[in-house]
Amino acid sequence: MRKPLAISQRQITAICKGAKAAGCIAELVIGGVIVRLVPDRRDELEEAQRQIEENDGLEPW
Repeated sequence: MRKPLAISQRQITAICKGAKAAGCIAELVIGGVIVRLVPDRRDELEEAQRQIEENDGLEPW
């Protein structure tokens, strides 16, 4: 038997879609309902990693 969620599936879907549209990643903790929106900076991290690799692993000072 499954325990009912503190918020509905529809609410979870809406939060996730809204976070994506805002350029964020939604972090949900269902028990007690905590919702955190974290800026999605994966593209920036990938670009920084690519630049480091192009410079033979040396970071500019």
